[in-house]
Amino acid sequence: MPGFARESTKAGAATVARCRDGVRGAVRRRTSDADRGARQGVTEEEALAAEIRRLRAEDPRAGLPSELFRRILAGESAIRVWREYRGLAPDVLAERVGVPAHVLADAEARSDGSSIETLRAIARELDVPLDELV
Repeated sequence: MPGFARESTKAGAATVARCRDGVRGAVRRRTSDADRGARQGVTEEEALAAEIRRLRAEDPRAGLPSELFRRILAGESAIRVWREYRGLAPDVLAERVGVPAHVLADAEARSDGSSIETLRAIARELDVPLDELV
C-alpha cells in the first residue's frame, strides 16, 4: 500500500501543476488581449460601449437608451416613452393598434380602464414585451 499512496500523491501533484499552468496561460492570454487593446488606443470602457452599440443595432429591442429608461423610472408612461422612441405620433399608433386616439391616451395615462387586449396590441405594435409596458 505505501506505493499506492506515493502514486496518488504524484498524480495529484501532476493535476495541480496542470491546473496552475492552465490558470497562468489564461492570465497571460487576458493580459496580452488587454495589451493589444491598449496598443490600439481603445480602453476597456470604449470597447464595451462599442459592443453595446453593435448589439443595439442588431436588435432594436435590446433596450432603451438610459435617458429614456430614467424617464420611466421617474414615473412617465412606458407606452409614451416607447412610442416616442419608435418615432410614432399618438394618432399613428392608435390607428395601427386599431383603437380610438382617446383609448391610447388613457393607456398612456395609466388609467385602469385599459383592457389587456389593447395593451397587448400596443406592445405588439411597439415591438416590446408586454411586461415592459405595465
